[in-house]
Amino acid sequence: MERTLQPRPTVAEIFCTTLANGQITRRDRESLRRAFLADSIRDDEYAAIDRMLHAVKRGWLMMVD
Repeated sequence: MERTLQPRPTVAEIFCTTLANGQITRRDRESLRRAFLADSIRDDEYAAIDRMLHAVKRGWLMMVD
């Protein structure tokens, strides 16, 4: 069986889907963590991540597995 690799979502894609769904998945969190560790985040992406964290703190965005 051949595995196909899915491309990693961008910060903008994660931002849009999480706010639309009201949930952030483990995969989304891992993608954001990888972006931080790779030190490849632009200012607008950092602002989007900050907004998502604020939404989690306020209860507007739920963390799911």
